[in-house]
Amino acid sequence: MKKGCAASFGCSGIIVIILFAIIIVDFISELDFSFEGFEETSSDYSFQVDTLGNQPIIKSDFKWKFTSSSFGRKNYKISFHLLENEVKKALAYMDEVANLNSRDLNIDPKYKSDQVYFAKLMWHEIYKRIYWQSFDKFNNILKGFEEVFKIEKMSDRDKVYFIISFVQNIEYKRPGGELDLLPPLGTLATRFGDCDTKALLLYIILEKAGVDCVMFWSFQYKHAMLGVNINSRGKYKTHNSRNYYFVETTYPGWEIGDIDPEMDDLSMWYIDDLDSDKMKIDFKYNGIDDQQTKDVNRIKRKNLENNDGKDSGERDKPSPSIK
Repeated sequence: MKKGCAASFGCSGIIVIILFAIIIVDFISELDFSFEGFEETSSDYSFQVDTLGNQPIIKSDFKWKFTSSSFGRKNYKISFHLLENEVKKALAYMDEVANLNSRDLNIDPKYKSDQVYFAKLMWHEIYKRIYWQSFDKFNNILKGFEEVFKIEKMSDRDKVYFIISFVQNIEYKRPGGELDLLPPLGTLATRFGDCDTKALLLYIILEKAGVDCVMFWSFQYKHAMLGVNINSRGKYKTHNSRNYYFVETTYPGWEIGDIDPEMDDLSMWYIDDLDSDKMKIDFKYNGIDDQQTKDVNRIKRKNLENNDGKDSGERDKPSPSIK
């Protein structure tokens, strides 16, 4: 397991989150379904689902290419206007979680003798807290996606693949810090994340869209993936009589059910159902001043500079076979 559930945590560097989203979809229509030398047309869509008044925001732009058997290949641009104070709050909560010890997480220290089982318990409690602190903040984000789905007339399957491709195309980079993790809103703000950081983001968006999900986590492979309960083909694991197919989030090109051959021993994957019981997060955020913000950013940069790829013992590497 990654060291540091109890140490001070430098993962709260960058500020940004969403109570509001303006989604601009800039797509190019595909006329030739061979995907070779196609003629391009473009359209812009803008959706305002809330108002921010004069509060500070940070704009995060995402551009990627989505291919569907229904309407070919298109280039999309989505812009999120994120409330700075809400992202600060999410990152501050990450600090608090990083300082919790096993007893704070309701885990009996006697389980430390079994390293793998203890890691499962610890990361379940950490992931669960981050998930529920972020969950309600994604209501407006989903509204933006739903407007895209409506205008594009996407099928239910295309909706799922569209959301998956959005997360897969977010840059893979380790966040650094004691937990080496970002909250989902922080991932949107920074526009990068590693395997479990991106899996948590995808988990929340898909659950908001009505797709039943679980987290897949492997101590042996030091990797995390998402599991989705939909009709598909490929690799899956069964939990509570439901089949959850593996979804690789680190890079684009992976289909539902794909799993890297170097990681395909399914007995090495642990299923974590984070939303099986709702957790109320009672976190009071008092805010931080400009100097504290600068200090946090400096710590964040230092963590990233010192992150030379050393194995810190948990899940911190992408699938090795990049498609």
